[in-house]
Amino acid sequence: MDYNYFASLYLTSISTAVLALSNMCCCELDPEQRRKILISMLELEQSTADLIAELELNAAGAKICKEGFIYANDTAIRHLQKIQSQSCDFDEYTTALKLENKTLKEELNSL
Repeated sequence: MDYNYFASLYLTSISTAVLALSNMCCCELDPEQRRKILISMLELEQSTADLIAELELNAAGAKICKEGFIYANDTAIRHLQKIQSQSCDFDEYTTALKLENKTLKEELNSL
């Protein structure tokens, strides 16, 4: 069994899962469902960041995963800003996603 192969497979799959959640967030949902999706996105990203650091996973795989997270977060941010005019208050999540992207970009610059 090839550890690096499975680590890369995991990182690719988890970034795909986060993108799927981001796209789900853009669907017609009630605010509580959207909040749960956003929380799941952020938790997945955090747990993956912890795993990458603790297991010192392949830098190339981590880079691709983090770039996927940035794209997913940007997608969710754009949608949240669009629905903001519909009196839905997601400022807390928009801020959290922007902060996460800032952190991810800094991490990518240090790879």
